[in-house]
Amino acid sequence: NWVDDNQPYSFVNAIQSLAPHLCIICLTINDWANDTAEATYKAQMQTIIDACAVNSDILLVVGVPSNTGTAPVDRQKAFAGYVRELATTNDLPVLDLSERWVSQSLMPSRGLYYDGLHPSNVGYADVGFLIAQVVGNPGHFFG
Repeated sequence: NWVDDNQPYSFVNAIQSLAPHLCIICLTINDWANDTAEATYKAQMQTIIDACAVNSDILLVVGVPSNTGTAPVDRQKAFAGYVRELATTNDLPVLDLSERWVSQSLMPSRGLYYDGLHPSNVGYADVGFLIAQVVGNPGHFFG
């Protein structure tokens, strides 16, 4: 849906008007859950990258690991690889949250998930801190 340009409020139509200084693109979980074809995923991500690149710096992010009922680990790793390939092709930084969090099965005990898929408040604080490290100001989040 992010690349659908036939909607008046579509992302690819609106992003140039919004002209943000930074676009953080974290679109992996629904695609690995739906097993989007590699070529489709990469082409649609490239459309989003191109729309953002007009006015913005870009950070690509691989989402946090999903439970294996949502997507097998090998598929999640494949999508992480697609994101890294797009980062290399476009000379962009990438933050791989799946490397940091390792496995969805480990993280609920650490309080980082509130269910089998979505981060908790503590989990989102960790994600925010990691993004802040990449963009250069981790102190902003913790005073």
